[in-house]
Amino acid sequence: MNKCKVLRIITLITLIGFVIATPVFSQAATSKVLSVSYYVESENFATEDSISYPAIALYSNNTFTMIVNLYADMGKLTGTYQMYEDSYRFTVLSRDFLGFLGDNVRFFTMYIMDNGNLRYSGSQIGTTDDGSIFTYSSTVPASFY
Repeated sequence: MNKCKVLRIITLITLIGFVIATPVFSQAATSKVLSVSYYVESENFATEDSISYPAIALYSNNTFTMIVNLYADMGKLTGTYQMYEDSYRFTVLSRDFLGFLGDNVRFFTMYIMDNGNLRYSGSQIGTTDDGSIFTYSSTVPASFY
């Protein structure tokens, strides 16, 4: 049996100022080197380096980490995702908060927009509500530290 398996890796290609999400299939050895794409919610906060920005990290092994602004504090969701032609479907497996808006969310969707941004669709989680826009970030967002 071949010790390599096919991983779906999300690559982001910049064309004329636009970022386009493109699925790419490649062979990876048994070592776990994860590719990651970060997106930061762009509507609610003033500066990109703000630690209060909601953000999501999509890993090539189809897992995610999402940092959410709970108004009084920041929270973290983790789980798995499936990529479809025009969207990602997320399943929440754990969270580190209770008693805040969105502590019961189990599933949500993010639609890939024409410009490569992601549009959140689902129940409100803290400040992230239906229609929130997440833009690609080439660096690790401050909210992940």
